[in-house]
Amino acid sequence: MIVSLEFHDIANSYPLMEGQEFDDLCKDIAEKGLLESIWLYEGKILDGRNRYKAAIEAGVEPVIVEFSGDDPLEFVVHANSNRRDLGIGQRAAIGIKIQKYWNERGLENKCLGGQAAGRGREKDLTGLSNPINARAEAAKAVGVSEGTMAIVSKLEREEPELFEQVASGKLTPHKAQKKVKERKKKEKRAEIAALGAAVAPSDRWHVW
Repeated sequence: MIVSLEFHDIANSYPLMEGQEFDDLCKDIAEKGLLESIWLYEGKILDGRNRYKAAIEAGVEPVIVEFSGDDPLEFVVHANSNRRDLGIGQRAAIGIKIQKYWNERGLENKCLGGQAAGRGREKDLTGLSNPINARAEAAKAVGVSEGTMAIVSKLEREEPELFEQVASGKLTPHKAQKKVKERKKKEKRAEIAALGAAVAPSDRWHVW
C-alpha cells in the first residue's frame, strides 16, 4: 500500500517537474524501478517529491528513508544543486524562500567558519564576531548574485504579479525590473499631462 505523504516546506522551496520532464521520469521509474529513496523529515517529504509522484503514477512502491542529519535545508539545497531547468530568476526566488527560512529560525546571524554549535546546527551567536547576512548566504546557496536577490526581493514586495512571472521562469529579473521602470515613466508622464490639462493655458508656465 502506497502511503500518502505531504511535502515539507523546505522541499517546496523548489518547483516540481512538469510536462515532458515529469513524463520521462514516470517512464524511467516504471521501467527500472525507483533507484533513489524518498527522504522524510518531520513526517513530510524533504527530498524526492518528483520521484514520489512519479512512483505513484507508475504504480511503484516508493522507498522511504528518514532524514537524520543536522541541516535539512543544506541537504535539500545540495540535492537540487545540479538542476539545470531553473533560470536565474527562479533560483533567486528560491533564495528568498531560503533566506526567510533562516530568518524565521533565528539564523540571520549564522556565523562564518562554522563557529558555535558546528556545521548545520542552530547557533547561539551572542557575543560572536563575523556575523553574515542571510541574503548573502542564500544567494550563494542558489548560485545568484546578491544584486539579483535584491531585485527579486523588491519585486516580491512591490510587484507580486511580476514576481510570480519571475519565480515561474517566464520573465527574467532584469526584464521585470525594466517593465517596472517603463510603467513608472508612463505613469509620471500621464501625471504631468493631467496636471497640465487641469491648469488654465495662461498659467501653464508655472507647471512646466
